[in-house]
Amino acid sequence: MGFLYFLPNAERRKIDTLAAAREVGLGYAFERDEQVMRRPITAAGPGGTPGLLVCDARLFGSGLARVDLESQKWRQCTPLVEGDPSVFSLQPLPWVGRHRESGVKLEDYRRDDPVDGRPVELDDGQVIHAPIARQYTIDETTPQIVYSLNLPRTLDVDSDGQLTQGEVTSRYRLLWDLAQAYDQASANALADALEGEDNAAEISVSFEFKQINVLVDLILKTNYRFGLQEILALGLYTTALQHRLVEVLLDNDSFVRLQKKMVALLAARVSTSSSIGPGESKPDAGAAGETTAPPSPTGEPSPSESTDKNP
Repeated sequence: MGFLYFLPNAERRKIDTLAAAREVGLGYAFERDEQVMRRPITAAGPGGTPGLLVCDARLFGSGLARVDLESQKWRQCTPLVEGDPSVFSLQPLPWVGRHRESGVKLEDYRRDDPVDGRPVELDDGQVIHAPIARQYTIDETTPQIVYSLNLPRTLDVDSDGQLTQGEVTSRYRLLWDLAQAYDQASANALADALEGEDNAAEISVSFEFKQINVLVDLILKTNYRFGLQEILALGLYTTALQHRLVEVLLDNDSFVRLQKKMVALLAARVSTSSSIGPGESKPDAGAAGETTAPPSPTGEPSPSESTDKNP
């Protein structure tokens, strides 16, 4: 079993291909034409009107693709940000449903080409793999904490005829743009909180990011054929889940871990420099004498700190 989608007053719509599903905003829920199943519903469905039922044919037999308000639970989709009509082009907005007893196995909706990530557990015990948009490492020659992009990118050719990597592909561009915007908002909030404070360890930072639900929706859709509307329908959206998905996306766990490693690395270099005896030459300042403060755990690194390690 899986998710059911009910489109009010659309019983005559011929939504039985991936292209047709995309036209009404449901393209993310399918990857191939043969997955798209449609069933016209002439009786009253969720919301009290007839409409069109759409679901994944691989998860529903013909007898299970139906509307049964007593055995199913439904939630109408809502805008993810104020003033946004959402990705759906139909009005009224679609409904997302599921069978109460059988539930939904989220792993059935994992994409064929997921982005590398980390496991995140939901409140019902199911585990999904959230994507990592960037990966932090230490450039020990500097030393600095740097990151490389982990999202698919376009290819380009430079003036010497050599292949280079270009921008994040259009499929993931909005995800990356919103990730950077969130990161900058977080860094700005941290900077404001630190201003005039002597004890940084006791500072608690909070800020508003109006597009947070859109960002979470894109994170979910990166590796799965469901988004925030489906998680809302399951009653699994929490502050903890929101926070964890963004933390994984920005690889903040690695950054915190590498900060501790940086402290030890720099301390070792200072110790080595201090032990040089008379007549011995000192190492280059750039190699051991200079240190660069790493960016904040949620702050976008400066150009020198965000050196892309990919070719």
